[in-house]
Amino acid sequence: MREYVHEFSSDDGMVRRGIVSLPDNFCPGGTVIVINPAGLKYRVGPHRFHVHAARRFAAAGYAVFRFDPIGLGESEGDLGTEPVGKLWREIEEGAFVPDALLSARAMRTHLKATRIIAGGICGGAFSAQVAAASNMGEIDGVFSINTSCTLFALPGRRSVSLSDKQVSKNMRSYGKKILSPHAWSRVFSGQSNIRGIIRTIGMAGMRPFRIRQKNVLQPLSNENPRFIDSFMALEKGGVPHLLLFSGNDNRWLEFQDVILTRYLENSYVGETFRIEVIPEANHELYFMEWQHAAWQHLTTWLEENYPLSVEPVLIKHHA
Repeated sequence: MREYVHEFSSDDGMVRRGIVSLPDNFCPGGTVIVINPAGLKYRVGPHRFHVHAARRFAAAGYAVFRFDPIGLGESEGDLGTEPVGKLWREIEEGAFVPDALLSARAMRTHLKATRIIAGGICGGAFSAQVAAASNMGEIDGVFSINTSCTLFALPGRRSVSLSDKQVSKNMRSYGKKILSPHAWSRVFSGQSNIRGIIRTIGMAGMRPFRIRQKNVLQPLSNENPRFIDSFMALEKGGVPHLLLFSGNDNRWLEFQDVILTRYLENSYVGETFRIEVIPEANHELYFMEWQHAAWQHLTTWLEENYPLSVEPVLIKHHA
């Protein structure tokens, strides 16, 4: 396996940089995996997940490119001085989608890729999904790890509603702590989120009285409309899409309430999409056993949809 820095730019004149990981025997013209950044984290990914994944897939025979979009890591530009929450919201509204497309085009040119598979964790998954749907044919497959289908609530704005599953999870947690002196100490000392607790209990109490209209989908207050539009565009366009979630992650709870039950009729498999869950894992796949489980799901999906059918031929890269 060999690695080197690759740069690409846009009409704005600013340079983006990333790391290419190539198999020892590499033939131009095959499948290239592009890993988008996870939110505001740069190309190594949370707990070096992107590094480990790139090297694992390169060892399996796939070329991989993990990059920094404009304003992150080693790329030029900056993100300004906005609060982190506002930057998260901008990513959820598509701030990194142009660079997701640029990176795919860069690999088409640099490695003569015939197929581009793009994805990432959370915001990186969302950027890849929207990019693939907005320019059909630029990206041939998408993998989404703990993707975000909701919008971050900006400071000063009305809080979004909690999902039913999030309310249930919170109430179970409160039930376990109700006899805990330490938990009550945090409440009385102001260390706990009192407003959040009251809000959760209030929503739990109102749940039996909530009116549900059958066959009518009203947009939820925290739903990201670009998510379901791009999701359905990939399904209609026949683009393979793997959605991988951690069982102990709020993104999974949100996805179940906002997308799975409302739009997908609780189906984990569609014409081109597949949903897999890693039980007990957290949002950033902290433990190596969770990362290994993610790689196994990704490897199976890649082998089924993008097999390495051509015997690679050794070439040399000239820096």
